[in-house]
Amino acid sequence: MAHELERRIFIRDFRLSVSIGIHDFEKDGPQTVVVSIDLLLEPVGTAHGDKIANVLNYDVVHDGIAALAKSRHFSLQETLVEAILDLCLAQP
Repeated sequence: MAHELERRIFIRDFRLSVSIGIHDFEKDGPQTVVVSIDLLLEPVGTAHGDKIANVLNYDVVHDGIAALAKSRHFSLQETLVEAILDLCLAQP
């Protein structure tokens, strides 16, 4: 039986300016948040037909996270992480 290699996309040390925190001094301005993401992809044998609609579009993930970071104030880190996870899991 052939061993399938795992296919992954990594986003490492993505620095974002985010309005985040519960304390008044944290709400005065954005803070730098560093995000790293590891996405496990479908096996190589999965048909994609050479069409961008059938693969994970790195730009959609990257740009979506950047837009999410600017979209609103996050009181908790956990809420931001959950929103990033939801964005990633919504991709094909």
